Amino acid sequence: MINLTSTDYGYKIVFQGDITIEELNNWIKESEVVLQDPKSNFGCLIDMQDLNNVSSQAYKLITEGQKLYISKGMVRSAVILNNPEITKQYRIIAKQSGEYKYEKYIDALSRSNWEIIAVEWITSGIDL
Repeated sequence: MINLTSTDYGYKIVFQGDITIEELNNWIKESEVVLQDPKSNFGCLIDMQDLNNVSSQAYKLITEGQKLYISKGMVRSAVILNNPEITKQYRIIAKQSGEYKYEKYIDALSRSNWEIIAVEWITSGIDL
């Protein structure tokens, strides 16, 4: 499942479970519509706590989606994770998309206040 929500700071994207190629294509299409008139200097909170491993085809689509957000003005993002394997996969994707320099990775298992940390990073660039 993928859920895209508009927020005060930009967008919250939740990736959960086993994501299908169809779901990723729908997310990209929805993002294209939402980002036609993007918020200025927006950020993204990307919640991947409950995401299972993704296929190589899914990698490509996630990278395509990330590049779209960067091209539309995303200034920072915070990625919430709780699985070392998913963390490794997502860092590879972020490096391929160019998003890595904009991102902060937060381990939800060791940081119970992960959402506060994420929003501070997104809105102010403050690394708590």
